[in-house]
Amino acid sequence: MLALHGLTASRAVWRPLAERLPTGLALLAPDLPGRGESPPAPSGRYRLRDELRRLRSALASRGASPRVVVGHSQGAALAVALASTDPSVRALILCSPVCPWTSRPPLLDLLRGAGPAARRIVPPLRRPVVRWVLRHRVYADPTRADGAAVDRYAGPWASPGRAAELPGIVADWNPSALWPYFPPPPIRLRVLVGEEDRRVPPEDAARLARAAAGEIRVLSGAAHGLPEERPDAVASALAAVAAESRAGSEREGDARFEADSSETGADGHQE
Repeated sequence: MLALHGLTASRAVWRPLAERLPTGLALLAPDLPGRGESPPAPSGRYRLRDELRRLRSALASRGASPRVVVGHSQGAALAVALASTDPSVRALILCSPVCPWTSRPPLLDLLRGAGPAARRIVPPLRRPVVRWVLRHRVYADPTRADGAAVDRYAGPWASPGRAAELPGIVADWNPSALWPYFPPPPIRLRVLVGEEDRRVPPEDAARLARAAAGEIRVLSGAAHGLPEERPDAVASALAAVAAESRAGSEREGDARFEADSSETGADGHQE
């Protein structure tokens, strides 16, 4: 299974989920370029099509073909794009998913080329800004925005070089770029959204689920940080679709075996 974090987060958000997965399920959780411990993108661009191209290349280099993909926020948009271009993906879990109709502030365009200023501004301001965002935009319970949480989100932006990438990552964020990949193919799809999510309101998530013929679950006591706020619910959904995907693969294998057997002649040789 593959887990894709949000726009400016890192793979660290998936640790609570990984600890709750049943034995036998493996989770590949990369840091996307320019975030966490991954180096910046050589092109300096972070549009959805750029992220998808790099992700597919990275999976191919590892020989990885994930059948189940879970994405959070912008990572959910990337998960949909991957499923639309990779037939090996059989199931999606979308947590607080960015939708193609999610509004994008035009002011983000002003951030392009702001790297030199970000080198100076981001490192000293990252912790208070991240604390405010976590308290007011990510967690339903503001007490979750403790020192450890701030470290997880603010830590990667401490170096001036990494901070210089942040404006480009944010400026290239464009939810409408998801339209060419939407709706995803007819695969198992479940949407999870927090009842108190103000970044992706439950009604937007429900619209996405309907358009993709998927299921939706609205989680009480949660906002936009589902992988950390409700890891049990995410783990349960992942385990369920993994089991369904495995059962579907076994049925497909049986069907292929029966088809192959029907083509065998009376003398035991293939016709």
